[in-house]
Amino acid sequence: MKIRIKYIILFVLFTAVGLTMILTFNNEDARASQAVDQHGHDEHDHAAEAHDEHAEEGHDEHEGHDERGDGGISLSPEALKDAGIVVEKLEPRILSSTLELPGEAMPHPSAEGFVGSLVEGRIKGIFVDVGDHISQGVALCIIESPAIGEAEAAYITSRAERQFLQADLERHNILISEGIGSQKEVAELQAALASSASLVSAAKITLYAYGFNKDDITSLESDQHIGGRVTLRSPTSGTLIHRDVRLGRQVTPETDLFHIVNLKKLRVHIDIPEKNICDITKGMEVTIISQNRNQNEVTGVIDRLGGSIEHETRSLTVFATVDNSAGLLFPGAFVMVRLLIGNEGHKVLAVPLEAVFKDEHGDQALFVELQRGKFKMREVETGISAGGWIEITAGVAAGERVVTIGSFAVKSEADKHKFGDGHGH
Repeated sequence: MKIRIKYIILFVLFTAVGLTMILTFNNEDARASQAVDQHGHDEHDHAAEAHDEHAEEGHDEHEGHDERGDGGISLSPEALKDAGIVVEKLEPRILSSTLELPGEAMPHPSAEGFVGSLVEGRIKGIFVDVGDHISQGVALCIIESPAIGEAEAAYITSRAERQFLQADLERHNILISEGIGSQKEVAELQAALASSASLVSAAKITLYAYGFNKDDITSLESDQHIGGRVTLRSPTSGTLIHRDVRLGRQVTPETDLFHIVNLKKLRVHIDIPEKNICDITKGMEVTIISQNRNQNEVTGVIDRLGGSIEHETRSLTVFATVDNSAGLLFPGAFVMVRLLIGNEGHKVLAVPLEAVFKDEHGDQALFVELQRGKFKMREVETGISAGGWIEITAGVAAGERVVTIGSFAVKSEADKHKFGDGHGH
């Protein structure tokens, strides 16, 4: 019994020792595995950091070919010449555009005249025809009318009455000086003379209104012949462009018989669209292009703007005075009018439209010259465009040299370099 108890105690002791050794071995193995895992994790983190650094370097290298940060693209002198590349210094300039609109040449109001009769009568003589150049005061035609005869008679009668009263007054003044005459009679004669003078003046004015001039009235005073005729004369110098008279034809005050225009000074009417009205000012020079076979050009100046916008066409009529001394235009002719509009007088940085293009990101860009034959793409911001030019508002500064002609050739060369870099990785 004692021996069996002894074996049991030994078995328990060996079992306890065995379990202790197993637990100790497992703990050491776990610590070793944890150390290995930590070492592997550190190596992985290090590899990831190295990969990230490499990726950043690769990204920087990629951006080195982008238009915002590349080292530039170089072209040989021969390539520059063959591609026709032009490089110019960026300088401020006035940016303006051309607006071409139809117009109509018309007589200038201050350089034309209409002639008609102020009384009813008949044409008794005609001295000019359409196309004749006429000087001021030249006789145009003769009109015969009873009203003119009455006006001549009234002038002659009133003038004779005044002369009689003037002589009678002078005789009474002599009598008064001799103490014989009456002061009352002198006063009555003075009043009658003043009234007669008024009648003479009124009759004379009537003759002038009918078309008489000083020479006509002098002739009437000298021979006192009442013919009932008046000669119509030109009030201005110019070309006769219209005549509405025939021998023996009855005329009335409502009819214009002659139209004389000074063709050396014309006025062109131009209808300006409502959206362009703000670009038009008095004093602007315009080019007038005739529509005849020779396409002659003359210069005009806008001197008057209409007062309201035409409802149907939504346009404003402006007027340009034209020096037509060369006789290239005729009244009534349709013309083409060229106007320079835009930021007149205000300078901006601008390049030709072909100098600006869109880069791979869809942004506006152009090429800046770093040194002779070496160019760099530069993103820019643009403004208004006019007359084949476009405003540059940001991205380049005045004085920098930019490609104005041949940007496509430089861009093609840059694209070739990018393609080669892509296959070299």
